[in-house]
Amino acid sequence: MSAVPPLQALTESAQKGSKKSSAPRATKGAKVTRVRRGKRETLSFDEDARRDFLTGFSKRKQQRKQAAHDFVQKKIREEIRSSRQAAAEARRRQAEENLRAERRAFGLDDEEEEEEMPTYEETDFETDERRAHVTVQELNLDDLGAPPVTVESLPPSSRRAAKKQDAPPPQAKASRAQAKGVPSGSLTAILEPEVAQAAQGETMFDVPDEPESSGKPKKQYYLSKAEREKERRKQREWNHTQAEKRRAEKGKVASAAKKKRATIRRHS
Repeated sequence: MSAVPPLQALTESAQKGSKKSSAPRATKGAKVTRVRRGKRETLSFDEDARRDFLTGFSKRKQQRKQAAHDFVQKKIREEIRSSRQAAAEARRRQAEENLRAERRAFGLDDEEEEEEMPTYEETDFETDERRAHVTVQELNLDDLGAPPVTVESLPPSSRRAAKKQDAPPPQAKASRAQAKGVPSGSLTAILEPEVAQAAQGETMFDVPDEPESSGKPKKQYYLSKAEREKERRKQREWNHTQAEKRRAEKGKVASAAKKKRATIRRHS
């Protein structure tokens, strides 16, 4: 039994005393371990990156559009390149077939045909600006004995005159440029004009012809201050007369509409 009377045990002081006595007391030599709280993490914002993100929506959208456009143009160029390679392969096979048919027509045997069949290899090198077609063929020793071709050398003035005579007229150049059509179908229908025209020719981009200068500079006419004032006065008078005509026409239309309404009211 406890030494505290039963009624006194219900008081606050007795309850506080019992709680204090029930708590374990630390002995003198025991080490108390304290939990150290970690340092608070601070968030820092990069103002330049934040400003670029908030103000760069339109710029990023344009970059995505340009990337999509470049991707489509790349696909179109790849399609044109593959179609050219397929056409070159078809031409090579057709040439071989024509050669075989010609040899059969002359009555040559298949063995001789295989022996005398020329071996060659065709390769296409193509970039965004130009296209090159290379044919690698065996060297024929019989052609080495042929005499070299001589070309008469002309003075520079005669060369220029010959070039002018051989050059086609400008109308023929324009008609030839109009005759080239833009390829239709597949992805080439949305091709850029320069790339589409280059798909029809050997080079990707044509160099524009420089216009011939006559040598005489054009005369420039300047008006004096009095002439400019006279021109302005004429222009103001003309504008005033045109405005008067428009006002008169509007008045006629309004009066005609008014008369029409009056006649309708009378008949009604």
